[in-house]
Amino acid sequence: MRAFVTGSTGLLGNNLVRILLNAGHEVWALARSKEKAQRELGDTAARVVLGDIRNVANFACELRGIDAILHTAAYFREYYNPGDHSNAIELTNVACAYTPRQCPSTTTKCQLHSWILA
Repeated sequence: MRAFVTGSTGLLGNNLVRILLNAGHEVWALARSKEKAQRELGDTAARVVLGDIRNVANFACELRGIDAILHTAAYFREYYNPGDHSNAIELTNVACAYTPRQCPSTTTKCQLHSWILA
């Protein structure tokens, strides 16, 4: 199976990436920071995809051929300014549910099925 894991450098996502790899699956790991991805996942065979779950369009074409999306990304409001963060939380929880998705500069449509774990 080809799996795409959001939140791959976090506690849950990092462990999920390793479990999937150990089970023989191919893993694409979404990370916002190249440095953190190297630090957390550099010892694995995961394919790191740089991007932010709040902007799926920037990495949507990396989802071609993916069999499952495992969504472990989270939005922690204590890391951001005070206020109403309901829009950001909702976006984080449903960002990967785009079906089907037309990728720029290609005629191949990406058919995705989302497993929401967060």
